[in-house]
Amino acid sequence: MKIVLLVLISILSLNSMARANRYIGGDEWTKPRITKSIFENQNSIVTDLILRTAKIVHNRTHKVGTAFLFKETSESYIFLTNYHVLKGSRECRNARILLVDENFKRHTLKCHKIIKEGKISDGTDYTYFSIKKESKSDFLMKLGSLPLAKEKPIAGDRLVTVGFGNSKATTRKYDASLGYDDDCLYLLGNKNILLKGELVKDVFFTGCDVISGDSGSAIVNRDTGELVGLLFGAAEQKRSNPLSTSEINEFLGTSYLDFMTNSSLAIDIRSIAL
Repeated sequence: MKIVLLVLISILSLNSMARANRYIGGDEWTKPRITKSIFENQNSIVTDLILRTAKIVHNRTHKVGTAFLFKETSESYIFLTNYHVLKGSRECRNARILLVDENFKRHTLKCHKIIKEGKISDGTDYTYFSIKKESKSDFLMKLGSLPLAKEKPIAGDRLVTVGFGNSKATTRKYDASLGYDDDCLYLLGNKNILLKGELVKDVFFTGCDVISGDSGSAIVNRDTGELVGLLFGAAEQKRSNPLSTSEINEFLGTSYLDFMTNSSLAIDIRSIAL
């Protein structure tokens, strides 16, 4: 019999008028803004993730979220984000997509069309959308497709995320942050959880620091470069350090309850990959 877990979760898209919800995994918040200097001093796995991670800005609602280049086709670039970040053709038309190239130069592109959606009512939370191949998107050609994890991650796998948490609702400012401290680990999975009365399937739990606006970030294995999941939320915190570094180290590899109730949450990419 499968156990369904009820977790109080904050969905991590950000409206410029709303207060940002922050989740801290471990003893301290460690998620620096990505400057050109930080960008130039990363290994190839982190650099690739920075280059393929996009800021979604909704011009009408001033909502901000994150997406990332999932794969390339003959006619377009396919990006992945959360359904609660980008849904339907109207939001696609009104969204602007910001990325940087290998010279850390900003580029603003348009969402072309929605490819596939998975709603919370369907037991998931994702949207695939396309960006047309044209001269101004040529800088994406070198990135190609992200390698996918073929097997279930192992407790303790080191992870990395790039997201636009707590960012300004403008494409004139590149303000992504990098999450890859020692507590950004795969903790436990997969579980089915209840979110707003709906069952969300194939969820795993991490100790990665996240904040509103990070929804839609890729969760990547820091050592292999493989895509393991799609970030979509975090447990609502009731204490300043809801999951300490010592707790993570002590209970890693077990079904410790706080790994499920005090963590950031992602959907296993194997359940939603195109």
